[in-house]
Order: sequence, then structure tokens, then C-alpha cells
Amino acid sequence: PAAAANPAARQLAIKKEELRRAITKPEHCQQFLQKGRLVGVKAGLTDLGWGIVCTATKAEPQWQLKVFVLSADKPRGQVRAFPLSCVQRISKVKAKLPDDRDPLAPDMLPVLFETLNKVKNHPNFGAKGIPELDPITEMKIPAEELGTLIQDIAALQQQLQQQYARGAAAMAATEPGRGAG
Repeated sequence: PAAAANPAARQLAIKKEELRRAITKPEHCQQFLQKGRLVGVKAGLTDLGWGIVCTATKAEPQWQLKVFVLSADKPRGQVRAFPLSCVQRISKVKAKLPDDRDPLAPDMLPVLFETLNKVKNHPNFGAKGIPELDPITEMKIPAEELGTLIQDIAALQQQLQQQYARGAAAMAATEPGRGAG
């Protein structure tokens, strides 16, 4: 809808998807897929938001993750299996889960629910949200492999912010009682 009408927004969506695909290549992300790591997941067109990795296994031909997520039909959460391709982002945050308990055990659901809510509602993440791993400095993806993706995304985001600011200023100028007149 709005992204389709705005070429910069469409280009930004394309670049973000390219970056997501680079970040979620097994050779780049497998070391970060440990129990407790927060990952953003999407199932089809449904963005499930942040979830907690319970297990990550290499099941040929691809990786499979079991992730605790909240959803409309399971507001107290459930553990679901996802292929690596469903991961949208990987957080810097790795929640501490009990070492002596199986994260897939049914009695762990309340613990996972409480842990996820604590992280999501943590005061440090209020303004900017849950921090994501930096592809170059933290995931050690070679800059040349990413090309200009990071810079292109930043430039497109800035362009969209400027378009939004100009549009908001133009709307304010045309409202009754405002602007020249």
C-alpha cells in the first residue's frame, strides 16, 4: 500500500530484505542461535515479533529453530518450529534460562512467558526497542560481502524521514488557521 506508492519505501523494503537474507545465512548466524537468544520471527505474512530460541538444530537441508512466541491464538505463548528463513532479526539480548531444565518442557512455558515479557518491557529498551546484532562488528560478516547495503538502508531511511517531515509541514501549512493568509 503506502510502500508501493513511494519508490524510496519500496527500495528500503528491498534493501532490508537483502540484509535479512545475508544476516540469516547459516555461516553468519549459527553461532548466535543459542538457547535464550531473542529472535524476531515471521510466519508467512504474520509478524510474530520477538521470541526466545529454545533449540536450534541443523536438519538437512536447513536449520530448524524451536522458538517461544506469543500470538493472537496463544497469548500466553507457545513453542513453535521455524525454518531459519522465518528469522527476521537477531537480538543482542540472550535471556538467562535455567540450565537444568529443558526449555521445551510444558512447565517451562510460564518461565519463557515471564522472561520474554521482562525483556520486552525492560526500561533500557523503551525508546529504541530491543537491540539487534550489528552485522559487521558483532556478527563479523565481511563488509565487502554486504556491499553498500548498510549505507543504502541508512540513506533511504533518512530520505523517508525528510519526505515525512516535508509532508507534515505541508499539511500543517494547509490546515485552516495556519500558514499564510
